[in-house]
Order: sequence, then structure tokens, then C-alpha cells
Amino acid sequence: MNYLLESTVCITIFYGLYYLIFRRLTFIRLNRIYLLLSLIIGLSLPLVSYRIQEIVKIPATVEYQETASIPFVMNNSTPLISSFPIEELFDWSIILQAIYVVGILFMLIKFSIIVYKILKIGSTLTENDFISTQSKYANSSFFNLIFINDSTLSEYEINQILEHEKCHIRLFHSYDLLFVEILKIIFWFNPILWLYQRSLSEVHEYEVDTRMVQVYNPKKYAQLLLKLAVGEHSASTP
Repeated sequence: MNYLLESTVCITIFYGLYYLIFRRLTFIRLNRIYLLLSLIIGLSLPLVSYRIQEIVKIPATVEYQETASIPFVMNNSTPLISSFPIEELFDWSIILQAIYVVGILFMLIKFSIIVYKILKIGSTLTENDFISTQSKYANSSFFNLIFINDSTLSEYEINQILEHEKCHIRLFHSYDLLFVEILKIIFWFNPILWLYQRSLSEVHEYEVDTRMVQVYNPKKYAQLLLKLAVGEHSASTP
């Protein structure tokens, strides 16, 4: 439990530095590297600290002092009363561990259901390079699977989205997000990981957009992004 708390503190500090300093910079690749490395270092520092403590730990020397043996005389007339500490009714450490395990199981089941739904939709892949869907996973990618809602898009717009998602795939963005998802399962009690995930997603989009405007007309590409954003907003509004 100490490791979980210490690594949580390290991760929180690293994200605070990103939010105050690196987030304002325009070095998109550097921001992505920092976010990933800060997670790895934040998880490793407590382990390194424990290892160093074990290496430099000096065994305590115990001094023995010889004392004269004193005969032990028991007075039968005096009753010997022994007091034992009263054990706590609840072992809070066990309760906390149980809560932690339940949280992990809940997050693991939730994540498994999401992956199952994505793969189920992905199983409908046709001759196209993408899966046509109107689900909430539309206009996104999951590793090599690309989901596009092509119901209101022109062929040119579909090609833009397709290239956009292929760029995500080439840059291995799904691996970044999967790494954070695994950490969210283990450290489900740490809200900073949700901020990490959001920041990584933003960096991913900036990274892809920078490449897209070099291939497609920036104005038309911006119009497409606006169209998709308005469509998602109207779809989420009852």
C-alpha cells in the first residue's frame, strides 16, 4: 500500500509540472514523451528508493550484557495477573485491501466490456479500409481498426478522416492510451490518471493535425473538424 501511495504522489507531482510548464509549449513530440516518461519514472522511483534503502541498510548491533543469575522465587500467596492487549474488532488494512481489489475488478470488467464492444463492431469490417458505424466510437481508431460515421460525409471528407485515423495508427497512439488504461485499472483511486489520459489525447490530436494540414487544405480540414464537433455535440444533446 505504501508503494501505491508514493507512486501516486510522484505521478501527481510530474503532472503538475506538465500542467504548469510543458503544456504551454508547442513541442508536441516532447510533450508526448514527457507524459509517458513521467508515468514510467513516477512508477519506478518508489521501487528504486526501496532498493537503495535495502542496500545501505546497516544491520543493528545488539549488545549483550552479562548479568548475574538471580534465582526466581514464586510466592504462591500472590496471584499472578497477566494482561493481554484487546485486539481491534476490525483490521482496517484488510478492509482497505479488499476495497482496493474490488476497485480493480470493477475497472477491469468495465474496460473489458468496452474492448468487447469495440471488437464486436470491428468484426463487421467490409471491403473498405474502415468500419461504417454510427456508434459513439465513430470517427476514431483502435489499433488497426478505423471507425467512421459516413452517413453525412462526402467522399473527400471520408478520405480526410481515414487519413487522420491512419496517422494515429502510424504514430502508435493506441499503445499510449492502452498503457494509461492499464494504470487506471491498477491506480483507480488516482484521478490524475484521467487528466493524463485527456492530455495525451490532446497531444495525439495536435500531432496528427500538424501532419494533416501539410497534406490537405488547412481551411477545408478545419471545416471538417468543426462539422464533426458540431455533429458530436448535437448527437449528445437530447
